Amino acid sequence: MGVHSVQSQSQLVERLARRCREHPLDPLTVVVPSWAAALQVLRRLAERLEGRSCLGLYLLTPGQLAARLAGWPAGATGLRALPPHGLLVLVQEMLEQSAPAYFDAIRDRPGLARVLARTVSFLRHHGVPPSRLRELAAAVASEDRARWEAIATVYEAISERLVPVGGMRGGGEWADGAAVWWMACQAVRAGEAARRLGGAGLILWGVDALYDPGHLWHLLRASLVAAGSGTKVEEIGLPGAGEAGEASCAGAVQAASVTIVSATDEVREGQLAAQAVLDAARRGVPLARVAVVVRSRDAAGPVLDALARAGVEPFAPGVRRVAELPGARALLGWLEVTEQGLPRAQTIEWLASSPLRPEWLGSIEDRWMPVAWDALSARAGITAGLDAWERRIAEATSVLQEEPGWPDFARAARTLVARARQWPQESSWAGWAAACSRFVQEALRPGEAMQQLMGLLQGLSELDALVGAEEKARVAPARFREILASALHGAAIPTGHFEQGRPAVLDAPLAAGCSFDTVVVAGLNDPGWPRPAEQDPLLGVADLQRLGLGTAGERAAWHARRERLYFAAAVGAAERLLQVSWPRAEAISGRERVPSPLLRWLQQEAPAVQERQSGGASLDPLDLASFDAHLAARLGARAEPYLASRYPRAAAGALAQRQRWSRSLTEWDGLVEAVAQATDASQPATLELTPTGLERYARCPRAYFFERALGISEEEAPEEGEGLEGFARGRVVHRALELFFRWWAGQGAAAGSSQERREVLAQAVDQAVAQNYPAVAALPGVARIQRDLLVEALARFIAGHVEALRRDGWQPIRFEEPFSVRLADLVPGLEVRLRGRIDRVDEQRAGETGRPVAVRVIDYKTSRPRTSLDGPGLKAGTDLQLPVYLLAASRLAGLEASACRASFLFLGADGTATELPLDGAEWAGSWPHVERAVATLAGLLAAGSFPPLPRDEQDCRRCTFYVVCGPEARRQGERKASDALVRPLVDLRAPGDRSETGGGRP
Repeated sequence: MGVHSVQSQSQLVERLARRCREHPLDPLTVVVPSWAAALQVLRRLAERLEGRSCLGLYLLTPGQLAARLAGWPAGATGLRALPPHGLLVLVQEMLEQSAPAYFDAIRDRPGLARVLARTVSFLRHHGVPPSRLRELAAAVASEDRARWEAIATVYEAISERLVPVGGMRGGGEWADGAAVWWMACQAVRAGEAARRLGGAGLILWGVDALYDPGHLWHLLRASLVAAGSGTKVEEIGLPGAGEAGEASCAGAVQAASVTIVSATDEVREGQLAAQAVLDAARRGVPLARVAVVVRSRDAAGPVLDALARAGVEPFAPGVRRVAELPGARALLGWLEVTEQGLPRAQTIEWLASSPLRPEWLGSIEDRWMPVAWDALSARAGITAGLDAWERRIAEATSVLQEEPGWPDFARAARTLVARARQWPQESSWAGWAAACSRFVQEALRPGEAMQQLMGLLQGLSELDALVGAEEKARVAPARFREILASALHGAAIPTGHFEQGRPAVLDAPLAAGCSFDTVVVAGLNDPGWPRPAEQDPLLGVADLQRLGLGTAGERAAWHARRERLYFAAAVGAAERLLQVSWPRAEAISGRERVPSPLLRWLQQEAPAVQERQSGGASLDPLDLASFDAHLAARLGARAEPYLASRYPRAAAGALAQRQRWSRSLTEWDGLVEAVAQATDASQPATLELTPTGLERYARCPRAYFFERALGISEEEAPEEGEGLEGFARGRVVHRALELFFRWWAGQGAAAGSSQERREVLAQAVDQAVAQNYPAVAALPGVARIQRDLLVEALARFIAGHVEALRRDGWQPIRFEEPFSVRLADLVPGLEVRLRGRIDRVDEQRAGETGRPVAVRVIDYKTSRPRTSLDGPGLKAGTDLQLPVYLLAASRLAGLEASACRASFLFLGADGTATELPLDGAEWAGSWPHVERAVATLAGLLAAGSFPPLPRDEQDCRRCTFYVVCGPEARRQGERKASDALVRPLVDLRAPGDRSETGGGRP
């Protein structure tokens, strides 16, 4: 048995046309390698016959031939077609009920059932009876016996539910693909081939290497050509297929022009392929007569991207999957979040990415703001669990009712929880499919391929007939989601019609037997093409040899031959122009790639092969955009007027980039509208600032603008991170100490025992956590340990601090005290008001009169302690908080600044406390520097100057916004040091005393 002759598609069409003219009613079945080739042959045959009919001609693929010979499905009385993914479901059911002990260690892994289903399918398609596996299990070495027995047990259990194949006995009523092949073989052996094919003529064209050794196709093929089958069979190979089974490029290449191109990477290779398509169109070749061939669908991405950028919509079957659709992702996401009890972060992410109807979320009229809802749900303390959602929403409504967006969020959240409660937790396959169908119809906006999605769900409902009665009623959510995901990933989205005015992007098996004017064969790398042989996860090469499916050498030789035949078919599909390409490196990593050995094969056997290397710039433009890019590269600045009219947004971006690197502060790098403007021309403008805000501006004006003007900050979600650490710990400490000292101050002289103070402190910590981070308060484990450690540390601090208060005569009197200090005449035409909130104010009173004689400001810090104030920082404006707080305290108490004191109190994690004080005498010496710094910074701030100019590189790299600005922003800011709206800040930071009072342009 072998190939008797070789014919191209044109030669086959000519032969069929001649037969149809001479014998139009004689039956003839032609088996072609792909449905694409069948459509092309029929179209070209119709053109040759000029309207004449050929009623006896049938074009089939091998799978269609097997179905017709088997009489499937109409002739298979009493048998039922296995539903989609039915084999996987049967394997899952078997693993749950009676899995072999060999698989115990990996039984819970999601991929086990899929691997076993693949092995079972392979064995059935090769006609291996379960008894053969038992024989091998008894014959192999003892260390490998458990594996063979486990595979045999699974195979036997599944085979009992399916139609017998090969030498199997018994079996069920369900027929899979292997059963159809086997029934076809039996029909041929029974002499049914001629009757079921409608005649005695059968041509097998180009199908000699489609299936691996041992596949039932080869048994069917041998049965057809055997004497007595009643069917005359002729085997014809594609160009390049020799009679000995070897492939030949010399016989395959039909094109007059053959070019091998090496591209810089796969992206550029895709552009070259798209360019070849456009060049063919310019020559007048219909796009339907142009094709790009890749070895597998996974390699088609760069070509499709390049065609899309060129404005060409190709025919690319099987490349896009239903699972990629927003509706399919939304359905799988809904199944996952409901199964897990609506975890907050995952649910918000699902809501943000899903095309939901507004009415499904409670008639919110499309006022759906995922970012705002994320923040609101975090503030409400929502974590996971339907009960927790309802409880947290109810508790937070009284606090957050006036927050923008809360009513919409609360209503939508309650609706979401109600729908999650109605969602089944366990159901039959039909029940799950019905629930998902309702979700698609009611919850999702209309979208692409929705009917195909509904059809997949309908197919899954048929699985109830396959499984047992007990299994029908208890399909778990995770199991249904796995099968649904598999179905969605396996289903392709229709992409138009073949040869309907579009170029085709085909994989090698689909391109076999096709013919085009121009063909681009892309992705000729090793590995890639030839593609590595697929390996069954459970059956190695030695195992296949034991099963009689070929030795390792035989299977390797067959695989190499098939890869060569596919390549020969791809290059042979070009009638006029052939371009073969390979990328020299990977686009992302830059790693070099090796050309395929098939290229050398092509060079040696095909005559007149041209070679060229593409770096990208030397080739003709791909489209108008590429032409513009070449124009810009050649003409430089002279091309700008034309490019600006073509690409206004890109022109604006180029202008912004130039301005950022200029010597002047511009609107593109930090010059905004004046922040402080007077409402009355006769009155100065007012600018309200905080000391910490001024310090932030002094460290980096741009960071101040992001934080204070735009309100951008890192999201606080300690319940999803490290719990009560960092900023979260600081907030809790501040609030807990406020609550404690309010209680302590109210007790007077009888301030309670140490045990009572500890209990009050513990209650204060719990209240602080509940108020600021309710989600953390509900967490067990680490959060509880952190709370206990915090209470212990604060108790140690308070034990010593209270005694010091009593000893030194200080009495806390005010807590979280707001203040506003007016500083007039610092900046001409501007009144500066410094406002803030003091953590704690203590006072000392005279014993005789009881009047206040001294005031102390305490500001708690949970950061690393400092040992002294920063002198340069006072002058540069980065250490203003204590001087301003001392001035505010003196004005609040009505005392001279010399009688006042301000301190940072650094609280360590172990309960130690370090005080950094500023007394009145030090304040008097530092205040002129503070005034000058405040005047300079306020003047610049009021003028709208926010350059990207951090204090130093370390500050820049530690900044939250470094990932946004990058290192270039600081260098751009340094170039603007001489600008009138930047120079005062530079002088303020400089050593010495060069700063001038005031800011703004002169």
